[in-house]
Order: sequence, then structure tokens, then C-alpha cells
Amino acid sequence: MNILKANSADIDTILNLIDSAAVWLHEIGIDYQWAPDKVYQRRDHFAALADSGKFYRVQHHDRTVATFMLDWVDEELWEDDGSAGYLGYFTVDRAYAGEGVGRYILAWVAEQVVNNHRSKLRLDCVAENSGLNRYYQSQGFVQVGQFRYSDGVEAVLYEKRLN
Repeated sequence: MNILKANSADIDTILNLIDSAAVWLHEIGIDYQWAPDKVYQRRDHFAALADSGKFYRVQHHDRTVATFMLDWVDEELWEDDGSAGYLGYFTVDRAYAGEGVGRYILAWVAEQVVNNHRSKLRLDCVAENSGLNRYYQSQGFVQVGQFRYSDGVEAVLYEKRLN
């Protein structure tokens, strides 16, 4: 697998991955995360993130199998003290679920965070998504808080110390 910086030329691939995840979440009864009907409405938002160098895609052979954003601040959810990297929009193609893609990405992101002289990796997860919360906990993330979005959705704030 190769992790590559994405750009606006990759936006359709990124949106397709996120939308597919949103549809799957909806099918299993989780409607609070990414609404399938709203992903494409945020095209400009995702394109700007990709062009800013914050979005990545994970290539396996000739297929993009995952995408995520790595940022160095998240002022909406966290009080930033310069000690963390922030993972967002972490999405793995369902065809690759259980194949270690997520662990590979988390290890790579942790390495980037450490290489940028930071000691923590932070992310948020919709509180109602018990499976994903368990996954993050199994990967060494510890709940350090909660956040309520303006639409009322509750998120769990996770942090993993890297050194």
C-alpha cells in the first residue's frame, strides 16, 4: 500500500469513498455520522482540503482503498497546545474492512505526528457508533472528552499518546 497526498483531481474518488461509507452506515442504522445525501454537497469543502495538502489517499495496486485527513489544528473540537496531530474523515473501502488497512494508516499517521515533533494523535468519533468507538479503543486511543455538534450529534474525543 502507498499513502499519497490527494489533490482536487482526486476529489471524485474521495467523495465516492466517503459517500459509500455514509450509505453503509445508514444501512446499519447509524445516521448521525455522514449523511449519504450531504456528502456531495460539500464538494468544495473537500476539494479545498485536498488542495491544502491535508487529504491523503491510500493506493493498493491500482485502486484507492482509503482516504483520510491529517491536520495540525482542530479548533472546533480541541484546545490546541501544539502537541497533537488530528485525524479526520478516516474512511476505508468496505471491501477492505478487516484487512489491516486501518491499522496501517493509523501507524503511518502516528509516524507523521512524531516526525512533526508532536506527542499525541487525536480524533473524534460519533458517540452512537459503538463499533467504531471499540475499534479506536482497541488501537490504543483513550476517551478524553465529548463534544456536541451544532446539529446535536454527540462525538467522543479520543487521544493516543505516541511517546
